[in-house]
Amino acid sequence: MPLRATSIPRMFWSALQAWWFDDALRLGASLAYYTLFAIAPILIVARLEEFAYGEATAIAAVLLVISFAMLVGINLLERWSLRHEH
Repeated sequence: MPLRATSIPRMFWSALQAWWFDDALRLGASLAYYTLFAIAPILIVARLEEFAYGEATAIAAVLLVISFAMLVGINLLERWSLRHEH
């Protein structure tokens, strides 16, 4: 079946509706947010090789605790927002 010029806008509209109803904008934003908080500690830990082993271990442990606290806070905020969405 050949592609007709009239079917292109219909395909575009169908794709746009599916994207909107799947809430892709919110999901993309949350993915970017989680990625930001996942990559930052990795970049910091990569810089820890400049320090002695004991100092680097202490800094990494503190960063790990901070990262865990941030993830717990993010999850609690997300749960709260989903509960108050309706």
